[in-house]
Amino acid sequence: MTNASELFNLPLQNHVLIFALLLLIIFIVPYISEKIRLPSLVGLIIVGTVVGENGFNVLLRNSSIILFGTIGVLYIMFLAGLEIDLHDFKKYKFKSLVFGLLTFSIPMIVGTYANHYFLNLNWDSAILLASMYASHTLLAYPLASKLKITKNEAITVALGGTMITDTAALMVLAVIVKSVSGEINLNFWKDMAISSGLFFAFVLIVVPKLAYWFFRRFESGGSEQFLFVMALVFIGGATAEMAGIEPIIGAFFVGLAINPLIPHSSILMNRLEFVGNTLFIPFFLISVGMLIDITVFYNDFNAVKVALVMTSVAMLTKYAAAFFTSKIFNYSSTQRNLIFSLSNAQAAATLAAVLIGFRIGLLDKSILNGTILMILVTCVVSSLVMEKYGRRLARSESSLLPDKNVKDENVFVALNRSQLSNGQLDLAIYIKEDRSTSPIYIGTVVDEEDNLELNLKNARDLLSKASDHIIASGGVVKSSTRIDINVVNGLNNIVQESESTLVLLGWHGPGNTADRLFGTKLDQFLRKCKKIIFVSNTVYNLNTTKRICIIMPRFAAEEASFKQWLFTILNLAKSLGATLVFHCAQESVKKIEAKVEKWRGSLDFEFSTYDNNLNVVEIYQFIKADDLLILVNARPESISHEFYMNRMTEFANRHLLNRNFIFVYPSQL
Repeated sequence: MTNASELFNLPLQNHVLIFALLLLIIFIVPYISEKIRLPSLVGLIIVGTVVGENGFNVLLRNSSIILFGTIGVLYIMFLAGLEIDLHDFKKYKFKSLVFGLLTFSIPMIVGTYANHYFLNLNWDSAILLASMYASHTLLAYPLASKLKITKNEAITVALGGTMITDTAALMVLAVIVKSVSGEINLNFWKDMAISSGLFFAFVLIVVPKLAYWFFRRFESGGSEQFLFVMALVFIGGATAEMAGIEPIIGAFFVGLAINPLIPHSSILMNRLEFVGNTLFIPFFLISVGMLIDITVFYNDFNAVKVALVMTSVAMLTKYAAAFFTSKIFNYSSTQRNLIFSLSNAQAAATLAAVLIGFRIGLLDKSILNGTILMILVTCVVSSLVMEKYGRRLARSESSLLPDKNVKDENVFVALNRSQLSNGQLDLAIYIKEDRSTSPIYIGTVVDEEDNLELNLKNARDLLSKASDHIIASGGVVKSSTRIDINVVNGLNNIVQESESTLVLLGWHGPGNTADRLFGTKLDQFLRKCKKIIFVSNTVYNLNTTKRICIIMPRFAAEEASFKQWLFTILNLAKSLGATLVFHCAQESVKKIEAKVEKWRGSLDFEFSTYDNNLNVVEIYQFIKADDLLILVNARPESISHEFYMNRMTEFANRHLLNRNFIFVYPSQL
């Protein structure tokens, strides 16, 4: 049994105590950093230096710390790929290419000559060291994500450029290592081309197909999805390493590959961000701090000189790349500094390169120590610049946001007491506008019968599970249970009391029982409640949707609530990253285009028109298996009601039960 004195001997050896101390650091340091106006990222690095073996020797940078640090840096790159707006990424791919080439070539060229003439390195060593300047780690990205500025064009361009420069820099590292060992020949280039090709084929073709298959079969909200994604990240990193590419590139590309399948507002995204930002990324920052040995620079003037040259060249060349990019594409000074903050930090790839160079004899201990100081300075500067200019951009973007064209949606989800549908709840989560602060309302009606007490208990258990599902996505929820002899009246009363503007009902297939809101129950509710009503059937996870096909009757665009339900669907498409396909009358196209004009920069639109009246057979032929079909229906008294709509319930029960679809009933207020 270990006594107290042995337990607290330094450096700490007890794994439980070590983990407890690290968690306390992660908990306390951000709070203190905020009080002294220091970015929490910088605070964690500094504390890592203090508690490390080069500081007060409280903790050793052992295999456990290194493992968690590795997970943290992979997580940063993965989240960057996952959160990037793919629509903007494709839109700005040329700009990303330009920035990527600038932020690689300027540090490589200037750095190579500076290393050769100022640090007296031979050309192989000079090129290897310059590749460290060219690469960078997205250390400041979590702060940009926290400030909600990741959709800005400059951030998107910086992320795309990171992929290019890090890949190129790590390729240079591989070539230099093989050159020193005399293995540069035709077989080397052939093996590199084959292994790289196999890696990119795996991560960009196999991974998306595998993820799509998985998400189609596992319901949202479960731990299976989180574990599956985590496994993909590290499989991608390991596959990259086997191909001779750094694991961080593999993690980034896995994020890009599964990006369309994980909506930003989903439960899974909330869990991924929570675990990364709470645990893994702070561990990485602490591990970086533990590398730093300040005492070296008191005793070794050459190390100081090397550190000054390396840090100056790295930061100046990265700023030059950001400066030229901002001039070429007419970015503001704030955007220029944000690009610099994201591309300036040296950590993961830099550390890998210097350790390899030191091991094979190309770089000496002065370079190793200089690299550690360069990592510290660039990480601190990146964090401070992001803190200052990120907040400035967040404030300016907030003031420039246009007024909303429609009132905030108050979404009400009517739950069926016999079965909880996660798909129905996910739909409510995805259609909420990002800027909306209103909660999601959920409710169910218990009819007065013999087992009232038991039914009430079951209803409250159902609402509790539904509330947990919504809260897990980061949303706010309000629930209500109503006792009423008439289910339709009770449900309508809840809708009115919550001041809901949109009601979500679930499709329960054929049948007409008192517990189901279809058949005569749906007709009664449509007559009673005049709000916008969505009736959804979600067989597969909505996040696997590639197209949202909207089937509109001839006069749907003439309805008073046309803009409101259309904007709700646009929000849904934005959340899912899906293409919108409108099948409508020719005369409706211009009216739709006028409403969606401001969305063209962030969504893809397609139009298909019909000249005569829409028919049911045409609807069935228009959709694919992985489409989300939206059928715009209408109440009998509305101007857009057509005769075929009387048979749509029967048509859906016969032909659409194995598809995802939504019936939309515009309001008649």
